[in-house]
Amino acid sequence: MQSVSKILAFEGISNAVDIYFMRHGESAGNKENLVQGHTDLPLTDLGRKQAVRAGAWLATKNISHLCSSPLSRALETAQIASSFFGNSNLTIDVLDGLKEIDTGIFSARTFKEIEASQAQVYHQFRAQSWQAVPGAEKIVALETRALEHWHYLVSHANAGHKSILSVSHGGFLQWLLRTSIGLGHESWMPLFHFNNCGVSHLHLEALAKIDDNQHPGVFAEWRLINFVGFLQ
Repeated sequence: MQSVSKILAFEGISNAVDIYFMRHGESAGNKENLVQGHTDLPLTDLGRKQAVRAGAWLATKNISHLCSSPLSRALETAQIASSFFGNSNLTIDVLDGLKEIDTGIFSARTFKEIEASQAQVYHQFRAQSWQAVPGAEKIVALETRALEHWHYLVSHANAGHKSILSVSHGGFLQWLLRTSIGLGHESWMPLFHFNNCGVSHLHLEALAKIDDNQHPGVFAEWRLINFVGFLQ
């Protein structure tokens, strides 16, 4: 059976658009190997350098709309990168919907600490990801949030934006990717990895209907996933 998310992710697209997604640069939490979730921790100096390199690479992509998670590690990444875009009218649309997943009782702790103090939950997490963690955001909520962001992107593409950048977090970027390819609701698996400042690029085009009985088609091509060549 085809996943509902596969049908809905690009529903209503009428223009061609290039959509870029970027994870934030290295944060203080990343450096300390913390599970961050909604814990708001700043970029490190390395994270700022990564954002500079990402911005220089993205400067040629003609970004006309930029949105970001409100968490400081993502928002500062967006601010640094956008300074290279040469568009004084470009503002950052700050969206709660781009926040990292809520990691529940694992937040602000290392996996080593979690395994030592809550071995059973930790091993359930290894098999079921955040679905097994008390207080963590669950699959239905994450898929709903991802689809809401896809609809946001489609509406801005239809308003005339041809190149859009979203700055978010590794956990939530997984759900944007998963919903775009129609992975089912039952599991987090397989996992997708996103490096700090890794960029992914999806190209979308609306296809003309052959006849009145045909559902409008969409050409969708992931051209980059977790690209970090500019950091070398």
